[in-house]
Amino acid sequence: MIYHQNLSFSSELIKGIAISSLVIFLLAHIPIVNSITIILIPLPIFYYFSRLGRFPGFLILIISLLLVLAGMNLADTSDAFTMIVMLAIIGLVISEVLRLGYSIEKTVIISAAAFIVAGLVFIIVDGVSENLSLWEMLKIYMTKYFEANIQVYGQMAPSSEQVAVIKENSTRIINILLLLLPSLSLVSTSILVLINLFAAKQLFSRLSLPFPDFGDLTKWRVPEKIIWLPIGAGFILLIPWEPTKVAGLNILILMLPLYTLNGVAIAEFFQRKFKVSPFFRLLFYLMIFAVPYVIIAACIVGLVDVWLDIRKRYSPEVA
Repeated sequence: MIYHQNLSFSSELIKGIAISSLVIFLLAHIPIVNSITIILIPLPIFYYFSRLGRFPGFLILIISLLLVLAGMNLADTSDAFTMIVMLAIIGLVISEVLRLGYSIEKTVIISAAAFIVAGLVFIIVDGVSENLSLWEMLKIYMTKYFEANIQVYGQMAPSSEQVAVIKENSTRIINILLLLLPSLSLVSTSILVLINLFAAKQLFSRLSLPFPDFGDLTKWRVPEKIIWLPIGAGFILLIPWEPTKVAGLNILILMLPLYTLNGVAIAEFFQRKFKVSPFFRLLFYLMIFAVPYVIIAACIVGLVDVWLDIRKRYSPEVA
């Protein structure tokens, strides 16, 4: 558990509300890059839930969200408030799962799954109030998410022909995304949890606060037997039947990020071994999330490692 006992309750509570509401509002409103910075919204909630405990953390969560909503109403951006609420809840979920003392894999999977279940409950309740089915509600949310991303991409590349092409095929793309929603949801939420865990580890380290020790993650490997899942999914894709193709794609989408993370762990292993500067290590991780070719390269390295065990060929000692 992560607690810091010698605190003045009222002063820490007020400080937590002020910092959390301000950070959440700013992360959601940084021009152009807010679609990237918004993924760190769980961090302040996770920090105060972990540091102060459940009741103070819950008070900070509720009051901060009310203040953020007030600010978004003034800025006329309240349409995105639902997403901010869901992201803030991830911070609460991560904090609760960490108390159970699981490994990094279980922590990420359980946190992501719990959030997805909470999201489905929220969508179902919203659908009942609107007299709409779950599928209709999912389509509405996916359409809003798709349009928001197109708007951001259009701001970054206003003259791009790709934006026009994507808009023309928006209905088809949204339908495909809905079919792949189970795997896409788990993958994206898992990545979101991982990013916030790594950010929290750095934050707690700088503040000299305790944080769970997940061991040396540079030695993490995807279990060898799992390789049969993407291989099987590849064969399923060859079956000329739409439901099996959708199932195969969902399995592949779930598996490939695991091998990408395996490749990232290998890259971090060698960056530490050869004492690569923090600047270039940060640049590498930015490229992982921004450049598709780097992601593909990391995934290929992770797949090859299943047979070669690349790190085993070098000293197990990492600088």
